[in-house]
Amino acid sequence: MLIGGLRGHYTSDSLNTLSSQWQRFMGHVGKLPQQTGQDAFGLNFFGQGQPGIEYLTGVQVSSCFGLPADFACVSVPAQRYAVFVHRGNVSTIRETCEAIAHDWLPQSGHKAPPVREGAPDFFERYTHEFNPQTGTGGIEIWVPIE
Repeated sequence: MLIGGLRGHYTSDSLNTLSSQWQRFMGHVGKLPQQTGQDAFGLNFFGQGQPGIEYLTGVQVSSCFGLPADFACVSVPAQRYAVFVHRGNVSTIRETCEAIAHDWLPQSGHKAPPVREGAPDFFERYTHEFNPQTGTGGIEIWVPIE
């Protein structure tokens, strides 16, 4: 699937400002002619040649052509994923991600596949059940596995 949206770089010192990227992006949701579906996505990229992470807030699009100039477009590969429902507030999603990486994955018998160039290491999916006012509901974490 193709995801189009805003992409930013964050370090451990600036990670708490990631919500401002979501706020800037939300003004575009539902207004992009290329948008397909109503779900929003948070794509996480590690090891992009500098400390910290790259993070893309986006929606599924039918084409990268015609997206706003400040948008990035990323292809998320079809592969096997483990999907986890995050039941808490979105502000605690980092703890769920750490539990998946440090507890579930090593004990699961699965391993993370090599990351395909340009593809996210994992992503978050925010379904129609997500309530941005409360920060709860409809949050999934998709982790590629072998």
